Amino acid sequence: MGSAIARGLLAKGWATEQLTAIDPTPQAKGRAEELGITYAMRYTHQQADVVLLAVKPQLMAEACTPLRQGLQLHTLVVSIAAGLTTKNLADLLGQQPIVRAMPNTPAAIGEGVTVCVPNKLITPDHQQLTTQLLSAVGEVHWLNDESLMNTVTAVSGSGPAYFFLLMEALEEAAVAEGLHPDLARQLVLKTAAGAGALAWQQREVRSPADQRIAVTSPGGTTEAGLDVFNAKEFKNTIKQVVAAAKKRGQDLAK
Repeated sequence: MGSAIARGLLAKGWATEQLTAIDPTPQAKGRAEELGITYAMRYTHQQADVVLLAVKPQLMAEACTPLRQGLQLHTLVVSIAAGLTTKNLADLLGQQPIVRAMPNTPAAIGEGVTVCVPNKLITPDHQQLTTQLLSAVGEVHWLNDESLMNTVTAVSGSGPAYFFLLMEALEEAAVAEGLHPDLARQLVLKTAAGAGALAWQQREVRSPADQRIAVTSPGGTTEAGLDVFNAKEFKNTIKQVVAAAKKRGQDLAK
């Protein structure tokens, strides 16, 4: 995700010298070289305007240890780690202006959506800078209630995996019913892309439920398929999926 955001910033006109990748792994050095940005194994840029923490929640304490002594009071910290609260981060970093953000993987192609929540030290300028940073990879939305962030993570952060699972299952079903694997994949991926594009294009006039109804002729093939979903309580399953992902986010904060 850090690489995706860096690519997005460069595509938006940021200069390579404005960005520094800090990561002790050889893979990170290679990615930084590919992007043409500065690479460092540890944080030494005390004058940074913003530090983006793009690490797993389990590695956050390790990543923040060298930062705590080097950060300036004005430096904005943006974390994209699932589950970790602004309080968790303040415990690790001290009293910094902190934004907790949750992007998703379509950011890799500039089609992501990110939701942000500020701590009490965030100013309008910090918020503007954060929006500028993260809008390089898609839409940016803000919340004032941090308790909703784990729901955001469960829906849009984890959501791409749910859609990918449906595509995977539909592809396997197509092959099981006799289609060639290459054709099955093309049909599934193009159908998913087209359905998403249609839903987005008509979002002001039609809800997803409206779109579903429009496709479903009474007594037709679509209805027969949807009857199986309904019999298996598909919507209830999705509610359980979101609840489980939300709970995991809450557990990570502990």
